[in-house]
Amino acid sequence: TIDLTSQGAGDAHTLTKGSDDPITFDPDKDVFALDSDGKTAALAKQISSLGWKRALIIDGAELNEGFVKAAANIDGLDVLPSIGANVYDILKRDTLVITKAGVEALEARLK
Repeated sequence: TIDLTSQGAGDAHTLTKGSDDPITFDPDKDVFALDSDGKTAALAKQISSLGWKRALIIDGAELNEGFVKAAANIDGLDVLPSIGANVYDILKRDTLVITKAGVEALEARLK
């Protein structure tokens, strides 16, 4: 399970390029989990229901192995540890998702 929640000043966003309606999360209310247990079909169904076509998920230093295996089989979905986050990969995606652990790790890295 990867828990996605918002954090930071005001509210954090899952940024969707070229959309009038970016996916936003209220840090006090919205938390959801992407579950896969290594099963691509379950994760693909969740990703599809969210409407993500080309998405990048940035997590903390440690990645969930089952989640990464399931994500590897989904076209257009990539998962990176925070240390692997780079401008090129971010810009070539339509949706950027940063987990709470990812935000914390990126903040520490950029201080």
